[in-house]
Amino acid sequence: MHSLKGLKVGIVCPFSFSYPGGVQEHVRSLYAFLKKKGLRPKILLPRQKSRENYGPDTYLLGGSFTLPAFGSKSCLSFADGGQIQALIEREHFDLLHFHNPFAPFLSLQILDSYSGISVATLHASMRGGDSGVVPFLLDFLNLTTGPKIARYLAVSSVAREVLWKKYWARTTIIPNGVDTRRFRPNAAPREKLKDKYLNILYVGRIDERKGLTYLLDAFKKVQNETAVPIRLLIAGTGELEKLCRQKVKKEKIRNAVFLGYIKEAELAKVYAEADIFCSPAIFGESFGVVLLEAMASGLPVVAFANEGYREVLTGPASRLAVKVKDVSALCAALKEVVENAPLRQELREWGLREVREKYSWDKVGEQVLGVYREALAGGKR
Repeated sequence: MHSLKGLKVGIVCPFSFSYPGGVQEHVRSLYAFLKKKGLRPKILLPRQKSRENYGPDTYLLGGSFTLPAFGSKSCLSFADGGQIQALIEREHFDLLHFHNPFAPFLSLQILDSYSGISVATLHASMRGGDSGVVPFLLDFLNLTTGPKIARYLAVSSVAREVLWKKYWARTTIIPNGVDTRRFRPNAAPREKLKDKYLNILYVGRIDERKGLTYLLDAFKKVQNETAVPIRLLIAGTGELEKLCRQKVKKEKIRNAVFLGYIKEAELAKVYAEADIFCSPAIFGESFGVVLLEAMASGLPVVAFANEGYREVLTGPASRLAVKVKDVSALCAALKEVVENAPLRQELREWGLREVREKYSWDKVGEQVLGVYREALAGGKR
């Protein structure tokens, strides 16, 4: 198989690293994998804060800002065309790898300035939410930008739906990966909340799309129905955080602990502090990186069965992926896992096996390299 050592790859991320997200985590892990394999990766992304520095292999272009959209937040990024052109001419990339290439506007600007070989990974889901205008934008982007990408990768069949079907022949479904050296069952916990309580962990933004209010309702019901001492750990921030804190206080929901924003270096320790993971996202999920992080950490997963999560939670985990927005079903699933230690162990073993066989970066990364080889063999556009 043709070696790619020394290949200079520009990884284009449309989102700032100054706030957490699945795409950003994927880009960081891809960079580390390519570096380990002897390629020369560089990361291109927008600046969001005045002071950002992610090392010599990261180029900060233009700026970005966020705005509410579709029950969550959307990021808009852009840069000066001259700055982009100068970088392209100076770096002489062998290949550019775009992530969410249709996200406005930085990726589109770079693609317009670049005539070399490019691939793109699709991370987004267009299902659910109030997104009636999106199909018109996607048609335009498929028409104008779609042909410029040599090969597509999609993290799931849900993510692939962003593309017109005529592009599917050059699209490979490659799931997200997880860093199994960072997220692992024997990771050291912070120890602050390791005691007699079973800890149920939520990780994510606190916004409409992620569904924390449904989990709070379900958690309260479980507390009233079980004798097992349980605690809910909430890791994240967002525009609905104040509302959720008020809900906890008003409804007297016991043992719900808001951890706030968790730094990247601390996240694995938070997973290690937990016994069960729950993600009640109601729509817009193409995959679910947090599910992999939890599984790699040895946690059983309970979740709403949105389209993206169903592709990850298979086998014995599928019956704990319950109907979206069904608080009673979520309560029943959580209660079953809380009260059934053998089930927790079965799900723990299943999750670790799934991660090892399908989702470790050693597996996922090799598939990405295969797409690089296909794109390079096809030549320039």
